[in-house]
Amino acid sequence: MEQQNNKELDKRFRHHAWFLKSKMTIAEAIEYMAKCHDFFLGKKLSRKQSTNLLEPPSYDDVIYDSECPCHSWRITQIEKDYFLEKRNQYQEDKV
Repeated sequence: MEQQNNKELDKRFRHHAWFLKSKMTIAEAIEYMAKCHDFFLGKKLSRKQSTNLLEPPSYDDVIYDSECPCHSWRITQIEKDYFLEKRNQYQEDKV
């Protein structure tokens, strides 16, 4: 499982507005976002919704940029866990 996590986090980070032309990995980008307090976790309506009108809407986890909330990046559970781990680590180091 750990090896699968590493493979996912070692892929190149791609976003239409953030870190353009950089060769950052997902792990490096998440570490930067966790260290910088301009980024925060949130939820966004999922692109795939049920056709059953009685079911509640589903949401995806995203990372938002506080300077421009219109920009977000949908993240997997592995990426979310890594972000939270790094954010906690940086907060502990500050104290």
